[in-house]
Amino acid sequence: MFSVAAGRDHSTRAVNWWRSVNAKPHTTQFGWCTILSNHATEQWTDRTGSFAIAGHCRWPLGGQAVGGGLKESSALEWVAIGFKEGGIEFLKKLYGSFAFVLLDNSSRRLVAVCDHFRLSPLYWGLDQCGTLSISDSVDGVLHNQKINEEFVAGFIVGGSDGTRTIWQGVNQVPGATVVRYQDGKLATERYWRPERLEAVATIDAPEAASEYRRLLDEAVLSSLAVGATTWCDLSGGLDSSSVVSVAAELSNNGRTDRRLGGTITFVDTLRDGDDQQLSEGIARQYDLKNLQVVDCWPWKRDGELPPLSDQPARDYPFFARNRAVRRVIEKCGGTRLLTGVGPDHALATVSLHIPDLLWQGRVARGLRELFSWASLTRQPFLAALFGDALLPLGPKSLVRYREMRRAEVPHWLSKDFAARLSLGQRVAEMRVPVGQRGQMHTAATLKALSRLSSTIGIWSNLRWPDVGHPFLDVPLIEFSIRLPYHLRTNPRWTKPTLRNAMTGTLPGRVLHRRTKGDIVASISRAFYRERSLFVKLLSHPVLGDFGFIEPQRLMTAVDAFATRGLGSSRMLLSVLALETWLSRKSGRCDGEYVYIT
Repeated sequence: MFSVAAGRDHSTRAVNWWRSVNAKPHTTQFGWCTILSNHATEQWTDRTGSFAIAGHCRWPLGGQAVGGGLKESSALEWVAIGFKEGGIEFLKKLYGSFAFVLLDNSSRRLVAVCDHFRLSPLYWGLDQCGTLSISDSVDGVLHNQKINEEFVAGFIVGGSDGTRTIWQGVNQVPGATVVRYQDGKLATERYWRPERLEAVATIDAPEAASEYRRLLDEAVLSSLAVGATTWCDLSGGLDSSSVVSVAAELSNNGRTDRRLGGTITFVDTLRDGDDQQLSEGIARQYDLKNLQVVDCWPWKRDGELPPLSDQPARDYPFFARNRAVRRVIEKCGGTRLLTGVGPDHALATVSLHIPDLLWQGRVARGLRELFSWASLTRQPFLAALFGDALLPLGPKSLVRYREMRRAEVPHWLSKDFAARLSLGQRVAEMRVPVGQRGQMHTAATLKALSRLSSTIGIWSNLRWPDVGHPFLDVPLIEFSIRLPYHLRTNPRWTKPTLRNAMTGTLPGRVLHRRTKGDIVASISRAFYRERSLFVKLLSHPVLGDFGFIEPQRLMTAVDAFATRGLGSSRMLLSVLALETWLSRKSGRCDGEYVYIT
């Protein structure tokens, strides 16, 4: 954890704040700023005292740093010197996970930088006394500890814009963004603009598959830790199986002496599908360990209180599963975990390429795609023609009006809160296509990537071991975005370029698998098995004290979903995750809530 404070009385206020959150900082006075960190390796200052950096950089980084084995402090020095010489152009060479603050004493300038997808968070706040504080933790930013209603509304409906936090006055630094502070003025600038990438004009499926596989090999290779300390999530699906297979083949073919220590699979005995058989088959194929975490549903009580995480997240209730993963990997000597996150965002199967084709004048191709989409989604052709092809090309106001009439606001939200925060409009806005006509499919992909940090699944609160996402390697993402639509999306052959790239490597059952597991069964099971917990949680809820929810109605909705599957699983999961986090943060989750098994 690190923090930088600048402005009036910055030193005293910053140190006192850190002490209030039970932190013992390593403090450095740098002219007009104060640098605080838990470890000395999280900051570096040049010999002249004119330039400093605080933060962290997790490999792989771009350029010469890949595989360099630099220590954290050496990495910060490399970044500081590179930015001092190359400015914002230097940032385009950085890949991986990083968050840091650069300080220039000569110009009294502060620059905060976050990685492309905000995998390493960075927060900032400007208080009433004019003190700017920037930190990789919300607790490291000076704030008034007042709830941000805008964040709550966005969190519940799933439409958070990725810039707000749970606290008023504390903001997130967006991914791929530089925040500058000089002479009391704040300014932001994006250093990576994927929307400006030039599309690949002519490329066929075999060429695309070959280049995709080359980039995936490089991404996985740079993600492997020394020795056999890297583990990998293995669900039996296409994405995670691809990462495991590529890592194993790189080692078996002698391209690296780094190898996987094993794989870990989550098993839900109530979930439909053949995930367990497929994951075991992949592990046997490459003679890898496959350890299984069985039936760790959300809110499962494991003898410990929920964690005090930095921010609420939709996957927060999976704390028992995350702790089980940590124990298993730590026991086996693992230091790093790889996931298959990425293709669902960069190669998403959505219907927006159909109106794009019609707008571009490729009517025959668009109608053929529409027929396939209507068949896949089992809807009448005319209904698909209106809803999926023509309506997105109409005025946004018309689309918004239609979605407003279809939007349903849960009855367990208080009417005053729903009206004040326009929750119906927020629900509708999530379904309105973004981007210009003819480019809506790419715009939707970029929107999904920009919000990836808040929808990254179960990994967002797993701070240990080091979590890596090879599919989010920037060159691989850029190549995916530049591909023609038919190599990115196909209603009958999802993620076509990835499947083509893994042909001959993955078993046919995995390669041709169309089903995908979901967590609905786990949520229903949690609502049933942990009902006593929810009764106590909602007997005196924090969200109820603020007038955001109707506790009795919410409890009724929990029972209705557990017994009959009624209601929105996504909104129920979000609001209860938020309530659990707030209850833990406020100290209400003590022995009264019986989190002991």
